[in-house]
Amino acid sequence: MLAEQRKLIFGMLFSLRELVGSLTPEGQGSPALQSVKTGAGTLHCYETISGLRIALYTNNNPIMNTIGAR
Repeated sequence: MLAEQRKLIFGMLFSLRELVGSLTPEGQGSPALQSVKTGAGTLHCYETISGLRIALYTNNNPIMNTIGAR
């Protein structure tokens, strides 16, 4: 199941990067996709200079986010 989720996230990120690239005007440099926010969570996307890509999924539920802060 986890491998299938990874493939779905990769496919979504790849598709969104292609969409952002096609919508970016010429001469604006390389397009950057920073994050994708949904009702349940946010997917943060980072890419290092060497080309390593990191995806971090965070929960948008404020109750769950404050439990660890007590």
